[in-house]
Amino acid sequence: MTSASTEEQRNALLGSPGRLKTALAATAGTMVENYDFLAFGTASALYFGAAFFPSADPAMGHFSPS
Repeated sequence: MTSASTEEQRNALLGSPGRLKTALAATAGTMVENYDFLAFGTASALYFGAAFFPSADPAMGHFSPS
């Protein structure tokens, strides 16, 4: 019983043993998510309007209808 409580105390003070692995995975996931956000935002501004609404006024992509 003492080894279990000692292990719990150690994890409480230092964090879990896999904290570096968790931090790297979170960083990689955040980088992918930010790249996806940037790529979609750029594509929607430059390409999607002309591809999906070729006969519409280009300004319509920047304003919401009332």
